[in-house]
Amino acid sequence: MGFSKLAQVYSRFNDESAYFDWITFVEQSLDKRPYTLLDLACGTGVLTEMMGALADEIIGIDLSPEMIFQAQETLVHPYSNVSFRVADMTQSSAYQWVEGYDVITCFLDSLCFLEDETQLSQTFHQVYQHLSERGQFLFDVWTPYHIRYGFNGFEYFDYDESTALLWESYPTEALEEIVVEHDLTLFIQKNGNLYERTNITLVERSYPLEVYMHHLTEAGFAQDDIQVYVNHGREIYDPSRHHETPRWFFRCYK
Repeated sequence: MGFSKLAQVYSRFNDESAYFDWITFVEQSLDKRPYTLLDLACGTGVLTEMMGALADEIIGIDLSPEMIFQAQETLVHPYSNVSFRVADMTQSSAYQWVEGYDVITCFLDSLCFLEDETQLSQTFHQVYQHLSERGQFLFDVWTPYHIRYGFNGFEYFDYDESTALLWESYPTEALEEIVVEHDLTLFIQKNGNLYERTNITLVERSYPLEVYMHHLTEAGFAQDDIQVYVNHGREIYDPSRHHETPRWFFRCYK
């Protein structure tokens, strides 16, 4: 799993100031203060921790033990209501700690890293089954447009005093799914002028909006209880005006 290798530098090369847009989306979506919030694919837990003031109990889960280790190590704010655990969001065992969650989140295009529609469907089914009545599922995904055009020719380079990152992306298309392969090269300083090189490949995929709607309704969500937004929840999605939007933001009620 590429994220295991990336865990130690993941937060270092992310613009965490942008996370406030996701916090605003959550705040605007909440009808009342939730007792329990489950954050799927939480990574190193920065966004999970930022949501610490929004619910009585928050659990962040991730498939990568290395990511969860980093999350636990860097939990600095005095939120005793935030905890982290290793779990697979496609499986029922990932939801076992609370009988019914008031809010379940999955942000930063994490669902796009699932391997296929089967895993996407499994996740939606597990989320629906483990939400409380009128609980909310909040998530975002890259749009096919952005994967096809936004990542076309994408290159990124960054470095600090001990690490350098080279990132190149290559979009492709296969049947209904639009796929982008991210090739990352890390150089991490070990001793003196000695650097260790690590190559990581991450794959993301997105689907037409009707595919997401199909799997959500198949999981149990009523179509009238699924709302799709753009611009971090600031506008309702209008395909005639937002055909170039990079992300869809979903708000789903059970």
